[in-house]
Amino acid sequence: MRDGKPHILILTDGKMGDLVQCRGIAAALTAPDLIKEEVLSPGWLTALPLPNMPISAVDRQLGIFSLGVDIVIASGRRMLPYLRAFKNLVSPSPMTVFLKDPKFNHRDIDLIWAPSHDNLRGENVISTLTSPHTLTAEMLADESKSTPSKFASLPKPRTGIILGGNSKAVQWNQDTSKRFANCVAKLPPDSGLIITASRRTPDILKSTVRLTLDGRQSEFLDAASDISFFDILAACDRLVLTGDSHNMMSEALATGAPVHFFRPPGLHAKLQWFLDTLESQQLAFNVEHGFSEAGSKPLNATVEIATEIQKKFDQFRPAS
Repeated sequence: MRDGKPHILILTDGKMGDLVQCRGIAAALTAPDLIKEEVLSPGWLTALPLPNMPISAVDRQLGIFSLGVDIVIASGRRMLPYLRAFKNLVSPSPMTVFLKDPKFNHRDIDLIWAPSHDNLRGENVISTLTSPHTLTAEMLADESKSTPSKFASLPKPRTGIILGGNSKAVQWNQDTSKRFANCVAKLPPDSGLIITASRRTPDILKSTVRLTLDGRQSEFLDAASDISFFDILAACDRLVLTGDSHNMMSEALATGAPVHFFRPPGLHAKLQWFLDTLESQQLAFNVEHGFSEAGSKPLNATVEIATEIQKKFDQFRPAS
């Protein structure tokens, strides 16, 4: 502890989606220099998705167990054996936090966050509709100061069109890509368009959107662009997403700009429930219903989750 702020250790196997969620929560809880990150690669036995899997004798000697941290935040089920090991190898043991449903040994973890669509319940479980991330109001304000020069050629209001991509459940084909492109073609003709693709966006979706929006005042950015996703969020007055990423939707909803989504065929039932809930609460709007909508308020789960962790930590390790 330093000035009442905890030392935090982040454990992941390096997946960026897990890292972003952990980083966002840690940053909301403490100072940057009090946060450490470790990327672990467990052996095949430790990584088996079974209850009570121990770490190896070699892993028991890892330096993470001698860091003297107050809170360990982990994400990714391969990290569960290491999270549990802190209770056996470290005294006094740190508070342990796991992000998303661990499936096993729920009671071995001090606090679990899971998205509402996982329908996870328990005394040590907190749930939010959206997921945590690193976007903050201060960051958006800073980014917006630099956007005039980056997008000076585009008129306002500006719409950000954020393209997702293929997954196990969703495969973008020509018909689905055309349906989406025809929806965004109905955006007000006087608005500037910023279209950005991710590394998983298929060529058919990119080319169809480009062709359909040809002649519009727009800028198309690919995954290699030096303009960040947060630059685009800060620059836009409206956001349109393909609806196939819970994380991207969560970040867009944190901006306070009106958010619209498209439902590609094959979406997992959990994502369908998420989009249904957003639509029923008028937090986001289906692009197939047009673009006349009420305003929106920022929806930021990161602060809510961090607040609950802080409450639990205050009980776990009372201030001396």
